[in-house]
Amino acid sequence: MGRAVFNLPARLFLPAPHLVHATRVPAMTQNSSAHQDTVIPRQDSMAPEALQRDLLKLLFENLHRSMLAVVIVATGLVAGLWSHAEKGMLLTWWCVVALIAFVRLRLAYRWQRQPDYRPLHLWQRSFRWGAIAMTLVWSTTVPLFMWNVPLTQQIFIAFVLAGITAGAVPTLAADLRMVLFYPYALMLPVAFVLLIRTVDVGPAMGVLILVYLVMITSTALDYHRALHGSIADRHALAEKERETRMLFEHVPTGVFYYDRDLRLRDCNTAFAKSVEAEKKQLIGLDMRKLRDQRILPTLETPIRDAKPAHYQGYYITNFSGIEKWGDIHVAPLFDGSGRVKGAIGAIQDRTRERSALEKLEHLALYDSLTGLPNRKLFQERLQQCLGEVERNGLLSALLYLDLDDFKRINDSLGHEAGD
Repeated sequence: MGRAVFNLPARLFLPAPHLVHATRVPAMTQNSSAHQDTVIPRQDSMAPEALQRDLLKLLFENLHRSMLAVVIVATGLVAGLWSHAEKGMLLTWWCVVALIAFVRLRLAYRWQRQPDYRPLHLWQRSFRWGAIAMTLVWSTTVPLFMWNVPLTQQIFIAFVLAGITAGAVPTLAADLRMVLFYPYALMLPVAFVLLIRTVDVGPAMGVLILVYLVMITSTALDYHRALHGSIADRHALAEKERETRMLFEHVPTGVFYYDRDLRLRDCNTAFAKSVEAEKKQLIGLDMRKLRDQRILPTLETPIRDAKPAHYQGYYITNFSGIEKWGDIHVAPLFDGSGRVKGAIGAIQDRTRERSALEKLEHLALYDSLTGLPNRKLFQERLQQCLGEVERNGLLSALLYLDLDDFKRINDSLGHEAGD
């Protein structure tokens, strides 16, 4: 029995490999005779809606920084081309970039304030249309500004667009379509313009841009897979934590966790019931100041010696002062470096079983009418006494009393009646 109780907390914090669709936990208290099954739904794969919501959240959270960066880079591009392109065209182009950035920032603000204002697919559609509009405006730099400027300015524009493309990969990685569309829409026209130049380093730069597109595509795919996997793993971990918490709360054995300072950090409902207290009273309790100090050495052993310990016997509850009988098993918990960071314990309230056992023992060893020890208890005590005399070489005496004419009762009614 002791081993079974001790192993329970360790299994409690591990995911059960045989769980496929649901986990059934007996929802029963320590002293109840009947129980019913509590079904905990299990979700082996993350729901598409949850994944889509998290991906959209990342897209909108990154939108503030990316739009600020876009406006700053657009300002730098206008400044660099100010003396080589038509100023009115440059200002108009910059205003369109700023306007789209403002609209997209408003969209991000609405998402943060009211994410449930519209269905997720409409939010995604709005985000994509904004991203497409910004991409098309940036792609117009090629026909508007690259055709009639010197090679130096063309290379300058190419580097600016390459920087914008590289910055878009982490911010758009949550949307696979956009993270692939953005670099090709911006850089393919630039590569075309440079490739058709038959002088200087234009063709070489065009080839380098094509190589850059291949590399940025590979990077974008890696970003998207890593991001998607990270979100899926986080949801799977949250689901396992939820299942573990449900098991922790519904298991009929009292389970508790305390740190190196012997402060109680967590416990389940069964533990609170075993010690006659509310959970809010127990969390943070300094167990070095327990009313009943008989349990303290057992609690200190895992922290001090890094080994399990066991206590079986009576204990007085800290708040209600009720005396109970229980089995308490504790074992150390280690951190990543192998250092003891706390201990986990399990307690089973055996008060009723112990009380019933003591009543049975009393009925077996004492006379029900007079409450005096009976023949069986006398024989047991006599054997114990004789055994101690034989082991230790001590002297012992037996006092024999004889009642006159009592033999008649034994002979007529029997020794049990005589006793």
